[in-house]
Amino acid sequence: MIYKLLPFIIVFSTCAWFLGIVYYLKKNIKGESFSSINQKKRDMGLDMYLTRVEKDYNGNETTSDVGYWRKANAIHNWFVQELADGVDECQEIKVTMEDLYRLRDLCKQLLKDRDDKEAQDKLPTTRGFFFGTTEYDEGYWYDLEKTALIIDYLDYMSSYRHEGFIYQASW
Repeated sequence: MIYKLLPFIIVFSTCAWFLGIVYYLKKNIKGESFSSINQKKRDMGLDMYLTRVEKDYNGNETTSDVGYWRKANAIHNWFVQELADGVDECQEIKVTMEDLYRLRDLCKQLLKDRDDKEAQDKLPTTRGFFFGTTEYDEGYWYDLEKTALIIDYLDYMSSYRHEGFIYQASW
């Protein structure tokens, strides 16, 4: 009798394991759901969006929001300096998955030691009227954790690996 149930038990335990992994990946560092990353605030400030761009077989382009930051000015500064030649005019900036891997690796490297001086050298904050604080405080480290989580999630979703992305900020 138990041998007849064995395939069911294996499938069930595999599904439970997979759902556990998905649940873990969908949780961010502060315990909020992953979908809260895309929630938008109404007060003025630096809002930052990462959008996936995909073309279907007919060449039609579709987009979907896959990341959102709020006043994470160091992350914004990285996109502007690394991918837009320092030009910051709220323009759309093309981003590849390789670019995102570089940003994620930098965030994880800095998070390992949490050294303010190293952070200031490798991923500095930037000033702006609505950009938020330029301190290397818990908010800064949270932005790095959130960034690494967003990119890890995109990496986990294998269909995102070969698609393009657009980064755009507004304030």
